[in-house]
Amino acid sequence: MVIKIKKLTTLNFKGILGERVIEFSPTITQILGANKTGKTTIADAFRWCLFGENSEGRNVFGVRTKDTNGNVIPDLPHEVTVLLDVDGSEVELKRCLLEKWTKKRNSDERELSLPNSYYINGQKYTETDYNASNI
Repeated sequence: MVIKIKKLTTLNFKGILGERVIEFSPTITQILGANKTGKTTIADAFRWCLFGENSEGRNVFGVRTKDTNGNVIPDLPHEVTVLLDVDGSEVELKRCLLEKWTKKRNSDERELSLPNSYYINGQKYTETDYNASNI
């Protein structure tokens, strides 16, 4: 099986507010830049989309986008989409993290949960099926 990365798209991922699209060359793509310009964020986005972890193998890390004071910006969708060429066929993988606020009955406090959603070629999958896909 031959797999090539064609494109990586992030939406509000870590330090990147808004959308960023990176097109990969069919041969070699170099990602260069000074410190703190997003090189590791690109690697983290790719690994998070595929495996739910960052480039260091940690599955708990700051996916949510922060403001200049280091505070998480609330109510932003966080998404990473990876377009692959798998043996000549395009496959699109997408992982989304959405804030879900719920308020329990008879409580004034809202509780935050951060569920992930998983898509392959635009079709929604469970986490188990997404992780078990043969891509």
